[in-house]
Amino acid sequence: MTNRSRRSYKSDLRAAQAGATRQAILDAAARIVISGGWQGATIAAIAREAGVSKETVYAVFGTKVALIGEMVTSRVAEGAPGPHFLDSERPALIRAETDPARQIALWAAYLSEILERVAPVLAVVRSAAESEPEMAELYRRLHAGRRANLGRVAEAICRLDGLRDGLGVEEVTELLWQLASPELYGLMTGLGGYSRERHAGWLAQMLTMALLAERG
Repeated sequence: MTNRSRRSYKSDLRAAQAGATRQAILDAAARIVISGGWQGATIAAIAREAGVSKETVYAVFGTKVALIGEMVTSRVAEGAPGPHFLDSERPALIRAETDPARQIALWAAYLSEILERVAPVLAVVRSAAESEPEMAELYRRLHAGRRANLGRVAEAICRLDGLRDGLGVEEVTELLWQLASPELYGLMTGLGGYSRERHAGWLAQMLTMALLAERG
């Protein structure tokens, strides 16, 4: 093995170890936040859960708010490789579906799966936002990111035939932002007793009724 290949190997190994440490901290933060809320999600508790030092957590993320923000966004894209989760294989297959009702149903199922992962942790962010300005700003940023992601879904839907007259990307984005919200998902599955599958069916029905023109 040459010196160059040894350096490359060591660099790749360090990168893999750093990635594993980062993911362990994010996973630990999610477990702590869901079980203990914002007050229980101290850096010390997250570090213990992840099996690392507090100094490591600070070195990787800088602040608790930054850690919580990345923890939320990492749960959105869970298991999706690539620069953006909406460029991964499953969303690409959904966009390739040509039947409008079928594509909308597929998007509804996909969004419900994301909401199942995100709603519990975003509820903690929302609660903390009531008393902490930094968390309030994080909450606004996360929703802005959610709206941007849903705009990409809206673009795919707007390429379909059979949409109601007057609907464009802005209108469809607004509808998705309202109906596919973590807060509404939490209400329906928490107090309403909906399963994720039932929520997906409801979301598909609402979107189909709102977006597709009636066929005579």
